[in-house]
Amino acid sequence: MAAFRGQHLGELLLASMLQRGLERGAQWASLEVRVSNLPAIHLYEKYGYRIVRRKMAYYLDNNEDAHWMAIRPLGSAYAEFLAGRVVSLRQHVAWQDDFVERSLP
Repeated sequence: MAAFRGQHLGELLLASMLQRGLERGAQWASLEVRVSNLPAIHLYEKYGYRIVRRKMAYYLDNNEDAHWMAIRPLGSAYAEFLAGRVVSLRQHVAWQDDFVERSLP
């Protein structure tokens, strides 16, 4: 949504989810992104994601290709980088993490 662009909300969400993954022992992370979504691709590259391969006609709405991007490995150096990014982002965005983990029945 255009009204929310430029407020670092997507970056904060990305960084927070990566941090949560690290806390749970994740060793790598991956995602798919439309090849035309250059702002998202640049954000993901800023966080260490690299294009692994192109998925042809991945999106059903218009048959657009996707980049499969991944970070490998996630480790202590990456955790330090991420912690610094989150501190910086929280200077721009008022945010409180109210996530509550629940067990599935």
